[in-house]
Amino acid sequence: MKNIELINASAGSGKTFTLTRHMQSAISKGLDPAGLMATTFTNKAAAELRERIRMQLLQQGNHAAAQAVLDGFIGTVNSICARLLTEYAIDAGLSPALDVMPEEESSRLFNIAVSAVMDAHADNIEPLARRLLYDGSGSGYQKNSDWRSVVHQIVDRARTNQIDRTTLDVSAQRSSAGMLALLDAPLSSVQTQKLTGLLQKTQRSLLGSQIADKTTQGSLDTINGLLRKLQLGEELYWGEWLKIMNLKSTKASAQILEPLQNAGAEVMACPEFHQDVQQFIQHIFACAAEGLEAYDRFKRKQGLMDFVDQEARVLVLCRSNQAFRDSMRQRLQMLMVDEFQDTSPIQLALFLELHALAGDSVWVGDPKQAIYGFRGTDPQLMEAVTNSIQNTSTLGYSWRSTRELVKFSNAVFAETFHELGRDKVCLQIPKARAKSARGGWLEAWHLLGKNKDSDTQGIAMGIAQLLKENPRILPSHIAVLCRTNYSCTSLASSLKSLGIKASVAEGSLLQTRECQLALAALRCMNDHYDTIALAELVHLHPHHQDHGQWLASVVNDPEVTREQWASDPMVQQLRAARQHISQWTPLEALERAMDAIDLPRIAGTWSNAPVRMGNLDQLRAHCVLYVDQCQARRSAATVAGFISHISSSDGAQAEGRDENTVQVLTYHRSKGLEWPVVILTDLGNEPKTHLFGTRVMPPSKFKKSKPLDSLLPPEGSTTVDLSDPLKGRWINFWPWPFGNQRKSPLDDVLDERLPDRKRLEKQDFDELLRLLYVGMTRARTGMVLVVRKQENKNSTKLVTKWLDLLCDHEGKGVLTLPMKSGKQQITVGKEKIDIQVRQFDASTMEEGEAPPQQQAYVAPVVSEVAQHRPARILASSLSSTEETTGDMQVVAQFDNSIEITGSPQFSSLGSAIHGYFGVDTSNMEESRKRVLATQLLQRFGVAQHIKAESVLNAASCLEQFISTHHPAAIIRREWPIFLRNEHHQTMQGWIDMLLELPEGYVIIDHKSYPGHQTTEKAREFAPQLQAYAEAVTKATGKPVLSTLLHLPVSGCVVRVCAK
Repeated sequence: MKNIELINASAGSGKTFTLTRHMQSAISKGLDPAGLMATTFTNKAAAELRERIRMQLLQQGNHAAAQAVLDGFIGTVNSICARLLTEYAIDAGLSPALDVMPEEESSRLFNIAVSAVMDAHADNIEPLARRLLYDGSGSGYQKNSDWRSVVHQIVDRARTNQIDRTTLDVSAQRSSAGMLALLDAPLSSVQTQKLTGLLQKTQRSLLGSQIADKTTQGSLDTINGLLRKLQLGEELYWGEWLKIMNLKSTKASAQILEPLQNAGAEVMACPEFHQDVQQFIQHIFACAAEGLEAYDRFKRKQGLMDFVDQEARVLVLCRSNQAFRDSMRQRLQMLMVDEFQDTSPIQLALFLELHALAGDSVWVGDPKQAIYGFRGTDPQLMEAVTNSIQNTSTLGYSWRSTRELVKFSNAVFAETFHELGRDKVCLQIPKARAKSARGGWLEAWHLLGKNKDSDTQGIAMGIAQLLKENPRILPSHIAVLCRTNYSCTSLASSLKSLGIKASVAEGSLLQTRECQLALAALRCMNDHYDTIALAELVHLHPHHQDHGQWLASVVNDPEVTREQWASDPMVQQLRAARQHISQWTPLEALERAMDAIDLPRIAGTWSNAPVRMGNLDQLRAHCVLYVDQCQARRSAATVAGFISHISSSDGAQAEGRDENTVQVLTYHRSKGLEWPVVILTDLGNEPKTHLFGTRVMPPSKFKKSKPLDSLLPPEGSTTVDLSDPLKGRWINFWPWPFGNQRKSPLDDVLDERLPDRKRLEKQDFDELLRLLYVGMTRARTGMVLVVRKQENKNSTKLVTKWLDLLCDHEGKGVLTLPMKSGKQQITVGKEKIDIQVRQFDASTMEEGEAPPQQQAYVAPVVSEVAQHRPARILASSLSSTEETTGDMQVVAQFDNSIEITGSPQFSSLGSAIHGYFGVDTSNMEESRKRVLATQLLQRFGVAQHIKAESVLNAASCLEQFISTHHPAAIIRREWPIFLRNEHHQTMQGWIDMLLELPEGYVIIDHKSYPGHQTTEKAREFAPQLQAYAEAVTKATGKPVLSTLLHLPVSGCVVRVCAK
């Protein structure tokens, strides 16, 4: 492909710096910053990239270009798509007011949209799902897959790969043909009846044989359980056929059990099994095809759109809308793609189309860090596209790690990723870091435990020793990477037992004292009669006057006690705020409630304050999510609604982030991050492949007679059409029919019947290798490899199943850890690497190693809650006080005033009048003025109360007043002002009319007051006008000569001179 530069950026090689440099270079050569489009993986990365380039341009004195960067397209793919669809809404056939579903809301809305479809298919699918163990039964590690989740997954894959219903039908045909080809040829007889008879016969034989050994008795118990199930009218699962096949026997019982075991082993040839598998696949795809259409109909009807919809609609604009293409060719000059390896298939297609419009592109990323296959990315598709790019370069220096760690990483992965070439894998230390990058260390920890729990305890012991031996290493300098969230939670518990805090969230957010207190305050504010909230506030708040004796008081005299509780200043402040709650968003109300009880300060004095403050931020985030969900649902966001929402949520507590907290997270979450010390765990986990389940397949020719021979295109062939990279893709779904039993007769035939098995498994193993690369490149100074050491009478070995995937081009292992403790040296490739080996045995952990007592500062009890000024105020909210004095003088009384009939809503009346006075009508014909006034009155629903002629007359009187008293004035309408006052409050507002004169300014504010006490009314608005005057003077340096209040309904102008 022409004019695409591909930059391979290994971990820590300065990717963001390189992107910034490219942008700066292009701008210096004449690129208009507004014509730049740069996509990033996260909003944080987009903000960093934008500010870096702006900072460099500002340092060069190129202020115009720095400002123009803000007009360019820099953001995530979805934020850029949202902007394009807003700007080109008409071309896309959309409303400019797009409603994009929050990502957290998409699953819920999908379930709502396709519930009727799933219900319609449930009668056919549920019996099959029960027999194939796709009914979601079980729990924890024993939980079976749910067919509804499979449907959702197929719909997601179809949408991100532009797969339509017709292709889903083809996918069903290919999937069922391929799955049946894996099984044995079906027998002619009905096997389920035969098995039932054998179960009964074997039971009688065992009972009559009086064989009483433990092994045989266990098999008899299994048979009894299966027969009881059949007697109750239930069906056997196909996974239970494997249990029958694997019944254990002794020499005495072998002959009796053998016929039954053989019958269980014939599951692969059972015709009923074949029929279940075929029908299940077909029904799943049929449900997914209808669900795909139902979901689209639902979103169109509700006016909703999700991220994939955004990408798909922009892709359609790029391909088929000539007006959009012509416009973008003029606007777009360069496309930059960050983290290209994490691009989804539909995003890849979009980038290729945008490149065709821009004509010049730079793609930066690292194929070695493509680890999001479970999210729908396709490294093989990306590799096929990038292989066609001729202009490539590689960043060759490490700006992150020390020399020893770079040496280790180079040695390991130059062999493992040999297909890429050493230049795309190995990094050097630049001269600028020659001194600072010296040193670095590598350790291996041998765990002598025999299970997962003892492993985590051993890791915790190692971390405790590491911190004890290295006082300069803080807990926050250490990151522990685990394969699963369960492993993270387990390790956090072990660390806690040694008094070491971990970043893993513990428990529910609503179980924390700070969040319970915040919600109690919010409920008190929202409902004065919520006595439970009042009781919670008294019980939880340390500074309430009845905090220590609330229970005894309420038992003695409930009525008096409640009144006494309510008399506390903080409760009074909450109740006083209720009159404004209808004007606040739920988030504003939550903030006011927390401030009223001084919660942020108090929570900051409790133990583990950083986490508590983080929990309050989590509560705020839930509030924002609730508001977003309400917007997506087209419903009002209310305080009561948020209280109900949060009460039913299962949000987790905040993660620890202070310097005394060890960071514990998954390998996937660690991508893009770095720490001084990284500890890699779960290195003994067995690598798993995903031959069964859903998988998006590349284009290949389907051979109905030999469906497994055409699963993948021939090795080495290129089947990707660069003009349409998604063309011909389809979805393969093979259900694993035996639940949590992973060993089956299928294992014995896969090599023979599935020619592409090794290629498919290699794709899964390659992703695990890339995940290991991500983990091994996070450390700056030190890295620890944690493995279990298994010892028995005959042998000792290290469990390194994941590490064993690290092989060179000959298939030989690259990394072998030493067995002995102490300082050792290992050979990796051609490099000699120093390593320190330590052993940790959880059984030697002493009981005395208890968490140290934390010292917490306890705030003194305050007699009353501090009152704080709001950070932001509106000028129109300022009101007069008894101290407001000054001269309020009527300077003009007009003959014409606006006559009002009936009882209009004065807020609507004022909006209509303001709307007319806000328009410059000086060059407008009378008929046009009259039409404008009529339209405004009708729009605000007051046309029956005011005549348009009255509004025109009032405007004419004001114009005459201005021309008489200030003939040289330049009139500015609805002029925005901004002011930071002496209390550091930010004030915003709009001056209705600002008259600019050579010597200064005159401010005119319109008010729709209908009464006759005009000077007294003017006094109420004096602070507002005074604030306007202060803002204008500070902004311009010129004085405000006069502040006037225009009362068109009363027909006068009042000069306001407040003090």
